[in-house]
Amino acid sequence: MRVVVGIVAGAVAGTGFYLTTDLFTRYCRTRPIGWTCHQAASALHWPSFLAWAVVAGLAIFEGFRLARQSRGWRATALGTVLWSVLSVLLLAVLVIAEVDAARWPGTTGWWEVGMVVVPAVAAYAIAAQCVGRAREPGRSPDGSS
Repeated sequence: MRVVVGIVAGAVAGTGFYLTTDLFTRYCRTRPIGWTCHQAASALHWPSFLAWAVVAGLAIFEGFRLARQSRGWRATALGTVLWSVLSVLLLAVLVIAEVDAARWPGTTGWWEVGMVVVPAVAAYAIAAQCVGRAREPGRSPDGSS
C-alpha cells in the first residue's frame, strides 16, 4: 500500500510541476522577447518545485494515515531529495547518450512530461516503500504517542 501512495503522490507532484513550468513557458512565448519574463520563469522554478513537493508530502501523509502507516514526512523528505537526484541523473544520461527528442516528430511533449513525471513517481514510490512502516496500535500517524 505504501508504494501505491508514493506512486500517486509522485504522479500528482510531477504532473503539477510539469504543468506549472509549462504554463510559465507558454506565457513567456507569447510575450515579446525580453529578459524579464524568462528570468522570472527561471526564478519561479525552484519555488514551484518545492510547492509541488509539499503537495506530495500532504498526499503521502494522508495516504499513510488512511493506510495506518507512519513516517509520512520522512518519506516526503526522502522522496523530494530522490526526485531532484533522479531528475539530474536522467538529464545527464540523456545528454551523454545524445538522445534527441526531435528525431521523433510529435513526441516532444511526451519527452518533457516523462522527464518530470517518471523521476517523481519513482522517487516517491521508493521513498514510501523504504521509509514507511506499519503504525503500532494506539499511536498517532507521526509515530508519537
